[in-house]
Amino acid sequence: MTNQLTLEEQSEGLPLFQLVIIGCLQIGQSIAFSSMYPYIYSMVKYFDIADNDSQIATYSGYLAAAFSLGEYMSLSYWSSASNIYGRKTILLCGCAGTAFSIVLYGFSTNFYMALFARLLMGICSGNTEVLRITIDEIAPEDRHKGFAFGNIFSISNKYKFIGYSLGVLGESSVSKSASKSRREDGFSIPSYPFLLPSLIAGSFVVFFINIGWLFLEETHERIKYERDIGINVGDSIRRLLRIRVPERPWNSREQYLKVDHQLLEGKIDSSELPYYPTKSRSLSVEVADFEEPSQSETGTETSDPIALPAVRNRMINNFMFCFHGVFYFEFLPILLATKLRIEDMKFPFHVRGGFGYSSIGIGILVNSSAGIGSCVAMWLIVFVKYCGIKPVSLGLIVYPIVYFLLPLLLFTSHQYNNGIPEYVPVLLLFIIILVDLSADFLTISRFQIFFDTTSSKEEKQLISRYSIRVISLAKCLAPIIGGWMISKSETHGYSELPWWALSVWSTITLLHSNYIDKSAW
Repeated sequence: MTNQLTLEEQSEGLPLFQLVIIGCLQIGQSIAFSSMYPYIYSMVKYFDIADNDSQIATYSGYLAAAFSLGEYMSLSYWSSASNIYGRKTILLCGCAGTAFSIVLYGFSTNFYMALFARLLMGICSGNTEVLRITIDEIAPEDRHKGFAFGNIFSISNKYKFIGYSLGVLGESSVSKSASKSRREDGFSIPSYPFLLPSLIAGSFVVFFINIGWLFLEETHERIKYERDIGINVGDSIRRLLRIRVPERPWNSREQYLKVDHQLLEGKIDSSELPYYPTKSRSLSVEVADFEEPSQSETGTETSDPIALPAVRNRMINNFMFCFHGVFYFEFLPILLATKLRIEDMKFPFHVRGGFGYSSIGIGILVNSSAGIGSCVAMWLIVFVKYCGIKPVSLGLIVYPIVYFLLPLLLFTSHQYNNGIPEYVPVLLLFIIILVDLSADFLTISRFQIFFDTTSSKEEKQLISRYSIRVISLAKCLAPIIGGWMISKSETHGYSELPWWALSVWSTITLLHSNYIDKSAW
């Protein structure tokens, strides 16, 4: 298993530079996706589509669900296209679509335009499966997979705080357009209060697209032998910097044809031929391998591979884990931004409203928690391993506690109890968010590689085939169900119930995770 190997053993022989380039593409998309969350409450309220503030969660859920629906619909199309045009082309096209859609999102003047932009963003993000296949082709050996998958899929958590920082820019623009009066004499930033953070986030994505075009190598077995203009330009830059450039397959191929022509003309002897690498099927994995495993590969007679207990249990667990993670991520900004209604509160069951923070306050709070959390998590991982504690198990235990305590922090508000200093709820929120982010670092990346390192060889293809689709389904359902629950509970004065239900759900996820594979936890 990967966790029995040292870091040097996992990374030895691995093309780290290529992983860094893929990581850059992930950073760009992570910044784009997270930049909109600090101002999502203000945006829905600005569009004036909700009948009252309690309905804002429902419409913010629609925006999130549109993204996941687009991602779910486009998964198979991106996968098929990667076999025709190559992994690199599809990854870069997806990032370009993300840059375009995030800017379109910033230009939104009504809810339905924002909904379309989110749907388009989801369609462009449907190349997640292609990303997994690309990493698998870069790291074909089992000892490499834990290091490669773990680091790539944890990047989105490590760099979300940059997006949160950009998101606070939307609040200042909203304040300039608070009256919703639009200038008719020409274009101006206040006319599009959410454009500035979207433009900056899109610029990050475009910058990393250029990095990918210059330095990301194609991994598809057939297409990687075709000339890549971007790589040639990137190699020229690397030579100017006196960095060693590897031999490219198309150069070797051209040299091979030249030598072959000379051999036919009798100009050289065959014993003088140098060795040139040839294509090997074992070095690449087609997307089709993940989509249509044969019975001989799976070692089972069943016509329905999802009926395999191991595959079915892991899919269920994947769905449950993703569901509560998306619920928290999508609706934490809503809870932080909703105005607190003191007159309707009674400890412990009657809660109405939220913390009433501005987008700037939300951005600063989450940004500082994420920045410190990324540092704490590295030491925490070392600590839990030194103590012999399973990181995933520790992380999953944290979630039920966080979800249960989160709405109760409203009773520590200075407005509710004048004897409590104003900094206390802010400090407690900071600790809660910090703990949750640390749990994310312990679980999410390792949860992704769990299916690649603890499954049998026959199960890996089936799990890879279904896991991304199940995750996309969970990401689509969680915002819709969560938005409906929060709106209904807010209307009746029981805002804590959705979060307590989420605590129960995450507890069941923990128990089910322990049930399916006790040795892994």
